[in-house]
Amino acid sequence: MSVISAVNARGGFWFDVYTGKLNAVRFQEFLGDFMKRRQRPVFLVVDSLSVHKATSVQRSLEEKLAGRLELHFLPTYAPDLNPDEFVWQHLKPMESASGP
Repeated sequence: MSVISAVNARGGFWFDVYTGKLNAVRFQEFLGDFMKRRQRPVFLVVDSLSVHKATSVQRSLEEKLAGRLELHFLPTYAPDLNPDEFVWQHLKPMESASGP
């Protein structure tokens, strides 16, 4: 089981649970769901995972979310700049404490 998520500067948190590995199709589904009720454009900061930069994702952003969503990429390895990482650092000890 895996989780994809987004956080904003005001503490908003969006997530989706899925099985398997994250791929371009799954990422596009998350972005589509994430944008459903958004009235204003969103600037989303993501890490440099190849899935985030996939040609099909870029095409989907242009065709389906034209101008409503822009992806901005963090440097290749920068977990200290990614607010999502702080969420998972906080939750991992709870997962370990709950046991298998």
